[in-house]
Amino acid sequence: MTGAPTDVPSKAAARTGRPAAPAHTMLTLVALAAAGMVVSVQQTLVIPLLPRLMVTFDTSVTAVTWVFTASLLAGAVATPLLTRFGDMYGKKRMVLLALVLLIAGSVLCAASGSLGTLIAGRALQGVSSALVPLAIGMIRDTFPRERITTAIGVVSATMGVGGSIGMIVTGLIADRTASHRPVFWISAALGVAGLVLVSVAARDVGARAGGRPDVPGAMLLAGWLGCLLLGISQGNAWGWTSGGVLGLFGGAVVLCAVWTAVELRVREPLVRLSLLVGARSLSANVASALLGFSMFAAFTLIASFVQADPELVGYGLGGTVLDVGLYMLPSTATMLLSSTQSGRITAWIGPAYTLAAGSRSPG
Repeated sequence: MTGAPTDVPSKAAARTGRPAAPAHTMLTLVALAAAGMVVSVQQTLVIPLLPRLMVTFDTSVTAVTWVFTASLLAGAVATPLLTRFGDMYGKKRMVLLALVLLIAGSVLCAASGSLGTLIAGRALQGVSSALVPLAIGMIRDTFPRERITTAIGVVSATMGVGGSIGMIVTGLIADRTASHRPVFWISAALGVAGLVLVSVAARDVGARAGGRPDVPGAMLLAGWLGCLLLGISQGNAWGWTSGGVLGLFGGAVVLCAVWTAVELRVREPLVRLSLLVGARSLSANVASALLGFSMFAAFTLIASFVQADPELVGYGLGGTVLDVGLYMLPSTATMLLSSTQSGRITAWIGPAYTLAAGSRSPG
């Protein structure tokens, strides 16, 4: 036959080797955005509760901080592992696994009667942080090149909204009950909704790579990150020059060195160090790490400052848990607007200047 073909492959199909159905790209985006919102809700919903959990479990601020830190540590280890599994077995499967673990962790937290059980549940919830890069990977597989940045911006925007929603929901519940359990039951329900939506609407058209998972790399990564974070968190309580803290820091250094050696030798490493510290990527990765530190530090500091009683500690606003979420609303609105426009801004001034502009603090 002669003439123009009636079925022209999309750019996404050319990259993945599979035909992408344009009618389903928007459904995939909606499903991934909703799932990302659920993940961000679980990340922040516990922050306003930290002062109250200290009283509930009669523990120190150092111990209760692990309710938040455990999820970050689990996410740091799970993210490279599940993204590698996503390349091997399918990104949608790993997104669904992350949501299942989020639901299981939420149920465990809701049923917890001790701080240890609560921390364990939060660690399970933290695994869902891997959903974010998995969602970005699915977007890159599904969307045409010219729409990728905008689609990623939409997912990023809904995550920012979810972070503030988590704090507001926590505040509304905290005003009516002293129990932490309802917050986590809501998290479990949102996880179920996200699981159903991704199962039904999202499509995984990416090509799959073979290989074997780098389990030793994951275990070593968890080991040295755990030693580092535990040493930092216990520094004030144990003393920064105490044997315990110095031992943890020393263990972190040794395990990190072994992990680096393993990643350089294994055929399919968990983390490609050449990409992590390469000449073209090192500055971007350092900037991302600093911005992530600043963002989560701001979340915890704002929550503590808003709820602090100025008559007792000499600073703070004496607000409620709900006030914490309300104070975060301007930041949420700014994040929503900037994220949805990030594609256009990046095309206009470039990614480096966009990142620098977003990093600038008016203070």
